[in-house]
Amino acid sequence: MKSEPNKTRKHHYVAQCLQREFSFDGGNSIYGFDIRSRNAFVLSKPNVFKIEYNLQSKDMFLIDHIEDGKQYNLEDEFCRAENLFGKNISTLNKIALADMERDIPRLRDILKNLTVYSFLDVMRNPLRLPALAQSISSTNQTFQGHLYNALSEPWLSNTPNIHTKLLAVAFERNDYIEVFNTLFTKTEAWVSSTLFCYTENFLGNSGIALSDYSVLEFNENDGIVNYVSSISNDKLLSIRIDTSLVLSILSGNATTKKRRKYQPDIRVKVDNEKMLTAYNLLAIHCSRDRVFSNMKTIFGVYNYVPSE
Repeated sequence: MKSEPNKTRKHHYVAQCLQREFSFDGGNSIYGFDIRSRNAFVLSKPNVFKIEYNLQSKDMFLIDHIEDGKQYNLEDEFCRAENLFGKNISTLNKIALADMERDIPRLRDILKNLTVYSFLDVMRNPLRLPALAQSISSTNQTFQGHLYNALSEPWLSNTPNIHTKLLAVAFERNDYIEVFNTLFTKTEAWVSSTLFCYTENFLGNSGIALSDYSVLEFNENDGIVNYVSSISNDKLLSIRIDTSLVLSILSGNATTKKRRKYQPDIRVKVDNEKMLTAYNLLAIHCSRDRVFSNMKTIFGVYNYVPSE
């Protein structure tokens, strides 16, 4: 991984480009709701947060210090991933709903890249560290040994925490995006995606929630993990990945499958009320401190009074 020293010390753990998809004023600000009761889905009145300073922390992804006060960190690597994410969301938003199901190959390429970003976002968020540590401890010893060796490389000796080491290893190769794409598609690890789109008439004056975890993660049977995230103020993305297959490939314990005609199952659903209500409630239940939106009310949540 090629990395240049820089002075950037404040690092967003939910990308600014994603937050701007939920901005109510052209990209500067977002409404945030404190979670008063996650079990009863009780929220505070909405408050305004500046995206430039929201969902960030200091020196999160620090690799090393150097003498002139600059530092090596992973900010540039995340910028690369975020730029690709932003381009794919922009392209996706330009496709008319009527054209999406008629152009699945084009949609597949977009969702493949969004899948890579979602997987990195899960690893990135510091709020998920306990769950990440538990996930690693539950993997087989072969993978844990492979991971230990990767994290013990000399170039990571001054990296202060295991979270940043994990991310640095993921970014070690400059073609990491293609590496992840290969893992998810050619190995058949990417099982399915469903894109839920919502029209302005359907949403009305209510919005979709953005979690402070960014991506919500649900474990299913046999190593299948369902990642669900809001990717813009009118779209949800549900992705199912066979993580056990990804881990076995990474540890050199399996070979890629050769079925070239294999493609993950992709579906598009419009104005699905059940999914939106369920997602918004789950976002409230699963988030750490807050959820965000471009609207003063969140769809399916009626137990707070919005500010005037």
